[in-house]
Amino acid sequence: MKKFLNKINKIHVLAFIVLILICVIASVVFNANKPKYNVFVRTPNLNIARVRHTATLLNDGRVLIVGGDPEIDKNALRTAEVYDPVQNKFILLPNRTNIDHSGSKAFLLKNGQVVILDYNGIELFDPKTNTFKLVSRMLIPRHDFGAVLLKDDRVLIYEGWIQNYAKNRSSGMQDIDDSEIYNPINNNSYYVDKTYWVNKSFGTRPLIQPLSSDCPVLLQDGKVIFVGKYSNTVYDPDKNKYSRQYIPVINKNSIGSAIMLNNQKILIICEQSGNGLIFEPPSQNVYPVPNEKKLTKYIEKINLEDVCYKTVLLNNRNVLITNNYMIFDLGIHTPVVKAELYNPKLNRIIPSVDMNEKRFQYSATLLKNGNVLFTGGSYNYSILLWPFKDKRVAKTAEIFVPKN
Repeated sequence: MKKFLNKINKIHVLAFIVLILICVIASVVFNANKPKYNVFVRTPNLNIARVRHTATLLNDGRVLIVGGDPEIDKNALRTAEVYDPVQNKFILLPNRTNIDHSGSKAFLLKNGQVVILDYNGIELFDPKTNTFKLVSRMLIPRHDFGAVLLKDDRVLIYEGWIQNYAKNRSSGMQDIDDSEIYNPINNNSYYVDKTYWVNKSFGTRPLIQPLSSDCPVLLQDGKVIFVGKYSNTVYDPDKNKYSRQYIPVINKNSIGSAIMLNNQKILIICEQSGNGLIFEPPSQNVYPVPNEKKLTKYIEKINLEDVCYKTVLLNNRNVLITNNYMIFDLGIHTPVVKAELYNPKLNRIIPSVDMNEKRFQYSATLLKNGNVLFTGGSYNYSILLWPFKDKRVAKTAEIFVPKN
């Protein structure tokens, strides 16, 4: 009987060992067949939950992350951290910023420093010392403004709103149609000249000033084109003036994204409809354009409908398209996780693996190794759900690994 039991035990042990071997082999096969590119990979978390923050690639390959939404985490306002791709970790900087930063704009300058613009001031970050210095202020302390880095390191700042600007507004908010230029070399700021036009119905108005909802694109000649729903406006830094330009019609949808491709053509994607086209800016400022069809080409429809988009031009010349949020009624903006790739050579949309987290108001930064770093962002954004924002998502990060 004892021998029989020992024999049974040996059989069980052998069966257990065989089962483990099968599991190991299956795991190896699964991982071998698992895609290693065009996927999103989680990274360690940020030190502080952040929404409406800036993320700027430094010359040494690190990413500077500054500010955030105080309703998510008050500590985000005057703190900064860097992502080190070598260590694959976020490091909280000991030196704090001099002013609060939420919804700021940040750009890498030619000298390696980072200029950070906010309604309450302008700071410079020195990556050699990891310190911040308050250097100037905007001419108009505007909120939710737009900004574009020009080729000579000057910054075009446009629109936004200011508090208590007009007493006749019950909200105490006044939209701004003035633009200004900040020069980090001499810390000098000055206004952009306005051009006026006369309309029988509306009287004298500024000439199609760029709206904050329009998408700015820096052209090869140094000008900035603002791609909008109804018109395009071009800013000429040499003349310091705006001018009305070619008007594409894209099913009368708002523009969700506009990005310059390697061939100097502009990829335009509409909100909500997912329609898009390739726009080739006319040379030598010849307007009006005699044949609009020669300057545009429709692309394969984006599958990510009813959303705002973030677009990143990858090193392999494809464009990564990710959702920012999906719009519903009652002011509810629900984040989604979808992602796709646009191949300009084939003029095709390539499906991608979804993001790991639903994000809204997050940052997307192209790293030196060709990967894209996604940081922060809230899960909910609406008038009804504002108190219930998901702080967990705002502290997470992930990396998109493309096929290079």
